[in-house]
Amino acid sequence: MIESDNGARKGLFSLGILLLVSGGAGLFASSDNLATRSLAVLAVVASAYLLRISGVRVRATPSFESAQRSNLNVAGSSMRLTWAMSLGLLPVLGISIYFMEADARHGYRQTWPVYAFAGVAVVCTVVWSYLASLLFGRQ
Repeated sequence: MIESDNGARKGLFSLGILLLVSGGAGLFASSDNLATRSLAVLAVVASAYLLRISGVRVRATPSFESAQRSNLNVAGSSMRLTWAMSLGLLPVLGISIYFMEADARHGYRQTWPVYAFAGVAVVCTVVWSYLASLLFGRQ
């Protein structure tokens, strides 16, 4: 009886992953069709529900002591990686500003510089907010 319950949980989990992937592909592929996009959004929402009720845990929770040891090792590498990403985003932000300004000089004929700038601004906001939380969260 326990094996069939475990199989049902894994089946719900697999179905949830399948719906998530197909819904994401539907959202990506159908930019013009409202009905297809609506079905894709419903598939993503249904996948979230199925993944939630499946109760499958991807990995086991580590013990408190091993979690403390791994947090010490990850904290240093996470801080270095965050600083590297923060500094690496500066030239990307500068390039996106340059392309947006060049497009503005020519009468805003293209839309991709605006979208590129907005995407870079969102990524910068997330990374720099995380860096600020690491720097000021240790007090």
